[in-house]
Amino acid sequence: MAMASLYLTAVVLLQIECTVRFFFRNARRVGITALRLAAYVLLSLLPLAAFQVEQYFLPAFYLLYLLRCLLQEKVIPLSKGLVDRDIRARFVVFCSIHLSMLGLLALLTKLSLGQVLKGPQWVLLGAIIALVAFILMNLYPVFNGEKTGIALREGQKKEFQYLFYFLDLGVCYIFEQSLLCLHAQAQNLYLAFFLCGNAISVVLLTVYFQALYRIRDIAGKERSNQALERSLQQGNQQIRNLLASIHFDELTGVRSRLFLIQESTRLLDSEIPFALVYIDLNGLKKINDTFGHLAGDQYLRDFAEMVQEQVRKEDTVARFGGDEFVLLLLWCSRENAEKRIEVIQDRVQNELKRFYFAAGCADTTETRQLNELIALADQRMYQQKEEGRAQRRA
Repeated sequence: MAMASLYLTAVVLLQIECTVRFFFRNARRVGITALRLAAYVLLSLLPLAAFQVEQYFLPAFYLLYLLRCLLQEKVIPLSKGLVDRDIRARFVVFCSIHLSMLGLLALLTKLSLGQVLKGPQWVLLGAIIALVAFILMNLYPVFNGEKTGIALREGQKKEFQYLFYFLDLGVCYIFEQSLLCLHAQAQNLYLAFFLCGNAISVVLLTVYFQALYRIRDIAGKERSNQALERSLQQGNQQIRNLLASIHFDELTGVRSRLFLIQESTRLLDSEIPFALVYIDLNGLKKINDTFGHLAGDQYLRDFAEMVQEQVRKEDTVARFGGDEFVLLLLWCSRENAEKRIEVIQDRVQNELKRFYFAAGCADTTETRQLNELIALADQRMYQQKEEGRAQRRA
């Protein structure tokens, strides 16, 4: 009756372990038929057939457990590419826990180790305890919020070759122990080695996989940080590109109105003296009406290029709007600015015979307010334009 209860408990726990692994360990459900699922579930009971063997039930139990893992993986692959779910890892961990439980039973009861190992009910009880521990180990990452499974990319298996060597040796060690247990004696020294050897196997694998989990998480965070850093760099580059685009006039290539205001404000705040020249280009409307706006755009580009060639590198040429331009001449008074503009006007009107414009100048000795500075230069530009019209009428 006791053996029947143990069998029933083992059946239930094997089914639970099978269910936990299927539903909580990232099972690939795509293409799984009802027949495959039924075969997967029924295979979980295969190790219990070992207890029908009279003498060699312990090695038979391990052999059938390993066979069960292999067949289940063939029916529904759940461990492909996952180092911590490798069949050998599952086998070594489970069997090491099982053998440790048998050693504890011998240690905590009046039975000798030989009696425990030769009694199928004790071996089955140890398997039940090991299954409970194994189920809890499988559920821990789920309830702890950890990602389950350490995936290996192509070419990474070579980096874990020593782990796989250890697992291969572990499988051999388990079967060797199961055969030696058939002749186990009751000596305490043997029991100590028996307990310690299996406990060390479980601890080594557990610590190794925990370290791999942490390494994987750290690597994931590093990849996220690198991706974030690349994203920030791209964002900063886009901002720089955007700033560069809004600081230059798209049509003529000279500075934009926004840059002119920012640069003038900076110079005024720094108390750097400068002259502001307000220019109004004549003839643009006539060119637009006669030859079209494309010709007018080219006229503006040519004029902006010509003015840029006539000023110093530290000076600023900006398109203020339409056919109006503003120059910022650093360390320059109004009188010097007017002389420089006269030279430019003489050259473009007498030599090039192409561009005609009126200009007005003001400097920072007259006012420290940007709006007043622009208005004053604009007013003088209109005065020059009216004087030019008066001369043409005369």
